[in-house]
Amino acid sequence: MVRTGSAGVELEPCTLLNLAYGGISFRLPRAPSKHENYWFLIDLAEPFDQLVLVRARVCWVRPAGSVASEAGAVFVESSKGWLGPEDDPE
Repeated sequence: MVRTGSAGVELEPCTLLNLAYGGISFRLPRAPSKHENYWFLIDLAEPFDQLVLVRARVCWVRPAGSVASEAGAVFVESSKGWLGPEDDPE
């Protein structure tokens, strides 16, 4: 997750739980705000081999133990078209 704060832009590591055409679910130490937009830098492994920057709006947040939260977000914008065969550069 990419956050902006008083120190500027920061990358906050989070765990990708699920990736779908319309959005993602993830786990992170600090709960994001529901209905807010956040930027995520997603490293897509084989067969994509791409680093994608997406903006997603958080739809739900729930506790995941005493020191973490899980959240789900819907994609709003992407730096690359990577979701279908029509986006294949070859």
